[in-house]
Amino acid sequence: MGRQNRESKGKVYRFSIVEDDTHRFLFSFRVSKLGLVLAALTTVVTLTGILYALIALTPLRTTIPGYPDAHSKKVAVANAIKIDSLESCITRWELYAENLSKILAGESTVSLDSIIRSSGLKYLSDKTMEELSEQEAILRRMAADSTYTSNGKGSK
Repeated sequence: MGRQNRESKGKVYRFSIVEDDTHRFLFSFRVSKLGLVLAALTTVVTLTGILYALIALTPLRTTIPGYPDAHSKKVAVANAIKIDSLESCITRWELYAENLSKILAGESTVSLDSIIRSSGLKYLSDKTMEELSEQEAILRRMAADSTYTSNGKGSK
């Protein structure tokens, strides 16, 4: 038990900077082991935070390999649009070729309903024609009631 009381205070170390030639005292501070560990940990966390902020919040992040820059993002969007239009073009050509082969074989052509069902369009409405024409009439009335000026503001 007596041994624990002696060590409870902990050792304190002194760090001194002295000029070698003249032995003149320049700087000194005292620190314990716990203080040294906490100071090192605080320094590492602070430097990590500064480095993260520097990379994440500035244009410096574009220098990281694999991180897309603004140009790459624009190119990716443009490529996605081109792919979509190419897919629709291919679908039209396939339909054309299928219809042409059926005509040459003397069969009836592909109906529009089967094309819509086979293409799997997900944006088609489940509403009946009456509901759609009703909504169109309401939209046309709203458009006729309000006139738009060239700056985009509506007036009555």
